[in-house]
Order: sequence, then C-alpha cells, then structure tokens
Amino acid sequence: MLEAGLPRTGTASLKLALEHLGIGPCHHLADPPNQYDRLRLTADLLNTCDTQLRRRKLAGLFDGCEAILEQPVCACLPDLLGMYPDAKVILTERSSAKLWLESWHGSIGYTRNWSWRYVGYLMPAAVSTNDIYRAWTRISSSRFGIADDVTEELYHAHSAWVKSHVAPENLLEYRVEMGYAPLCKFLGREMPQGKIFPRSHRSHRGTFQLYKWLCMTCGAIAWFGVVVLVWFLCSRVLYSSIRLAEHIL
Repeated sequence: MLEAGLPRTGTASLKLALEHLGIGPCHHLADPPNQYDRLRLTADLLNTCDTQLRRRKLAGLFDGCEAILEQPVCACLPDLLGMYPDAKVILTERSSAKLWLESWHGSIGYTRNWSWRYVGYLMPAAVSTNDIYRAWTRISSSRFGIADDVTEELYHAHSAWVKSHVAPENLLEYRVEMGYAPLCKFLGREMPQGKIFPRSHRSHRGTFQLYKWLCMTCGAIAWFGVVVLVWFLCSRVLYSSIRLAEHIL
C-alpha cells in the first residue's frame, strides 16, 4: 500500500491507524524517530538520477514493508507506481492548501533552511533531512513546472498529479478526520472495536520545534568546540615552532 500524500497531511496518524488494522510493518521516516541510516539512504536515492538504480534503492529501503508512507514516497511516486502498478494508494490531504502550508512552516519547514544544514552540520540527520526536503521540492519543480519551493501551488499540483495517474478503484482521497470507516472499506478490513482513531503526538508542531532548538543549540556548541580545539592545536604548533627557533638560534 502506498500513502501518496505530502508531509504534514496526517501521515504519522495514518500509520498508527494502519497498524491498528493489522497492516505492517509500515515505513515512515518520522515514526519511530532517529532513523539516521534510513534518512541517509533516502537522501541518497532522491539524488540518484539513474531510474533503475533509484528503483533498486527504493526496493531495498522498503524491503519487508506492507505499507509505505511519507518521504520518499511522494517524491518518487512515478517510480513506485511503476514498481507496484496494482498497489492501493491513499492520498492524504488537509482541508485546505493554506492550512497545510501553515502546518509545514510551523513544524518542519526549517529543514530546508541552510542555517539548519550548516549550524546543525555535526548533528545526526541535519544534512540528510535538508537533502531530502530540498530534493523533494527540486523534483516537484521539474515534474510540475512550478517554483522550487514549498507552496500552495505545489500542494494542488501534487494532488492533481496523483488523481490523474492512479486508477480510481485503487485511490482513496482521505483526511484523518474521516476516521476508520472509509479506510476500512477501501482496504477491505473490519472496523476496529473499541478503538478511537489515533493521533500521533510525535508529529505535533511543538515536538519538531523542540528538536530544532536542541539540534541547533548542540550544533552551535559542537562548532564552538571545534574552533577551540583548532585554536589550541594551532597555538601549540606555533609555540613549538617558536621554541624550536629559539633553540636553533
């Protein structure tokens, strides 16, 4: 099963719901967190130009998964539809493109910033996440003929592309507030008894902002440590050179 929605369209909550329905393993880069190796692999394949090689990397990344969500799914959807032509596809959406864009900028929008990449350079996943989201907008820009940026136009263009390239019987246009009913009908699963539709706390805006603050702070401290270390080593080398010169003289 492919989840073709963009980031910040309820993908983490959908993952929990699918697991409650007995579907899994599910691939999602943000849940569980700290999947540093998978982030690096994702960044690498998104920057792989050769189609066959990229598809082999996608197959390796998703090996053993029954459902795949979030990046790199929406960026590599043409590849994945070619690899799995009969797959069920869920297009997660928000109630409006404006709301989606506000959610993006209020949560993980910082990952595309150069400051995130270079201040947090020494921190795990900073470079990988920057590569992933910059590659996503670059690929979308080329595919849809739009600006290389996260915009409402990107949201509308992506949704229209999915709806025009997936057979109606294999596509579910879905918002998490719809709950289990349309999801179970589409996937042919029984409605779970006594379970409220889950909402992922890991995707809360405050969680991402806290992570940003921690990484940027630790990154700045790490760079300060590097500068101090370099200064100390240079000072030692200079001191040793002076002492050697004095000894020779």
